[in-house]
Order: sequence, then C-alpha cells, then structure tokens
Amino acid sequence: MAAYKQKELRLLLNDSLVSMEITCEGLLNQVPGRDSIPGVKEVLVLENDRVRSSIFDARPAARRPFAPLACGVDDECAILFTSG
Repeated sequence: MAAYKQKELRLLLNDSLVSMEITCEGLLNQVPGRDSIPGVKEVLVLENDRVRSSIFDARPAARRPFAPLACGVDDECAILFTSG
C-alpha cells in the first residue's frame, strides 16, 4: 500500500468493507484516522514477520511469529482490489 495516499487508502478501505489493516511502521503515516474508516476495527503493525503493535485496539498484540501455511500451486497468493 506504499503507493496509496491517505485519501486513496481511506476510500479503498471503506469501499472494500475490510475490518483489519496490516501495515508496517514506515507506512503508518498513510493510515487514515479512525473516525474516517469506521469499519476497520484493528490496524496491526508488523515488523520482521511479527506483530509489533495494534494501534486501534487497546489489547496488547501477540508478539509471536505467524505460523507458516502450507500452500499448493493452485492456492491464491493475493486478492487484488480494484474499483473497476
């Protein structure tokens, strides 16, 4: 999401009805304010494959690595969003 400006990201998050955003410390300044993305319940900040913090949720984020997932050649690797 590095290419998105804050306004564009706000529109994308609201239009796609996501409830969680995952980002990194370097992109936090692009995260829209909580009041402008009401459907987003949590924004996780990842660093080195670990959850560093959750900026919307008062609970401390788990600081454990994500479990690796087995995947096959027919598995989806990305779900891309387009407004068109």
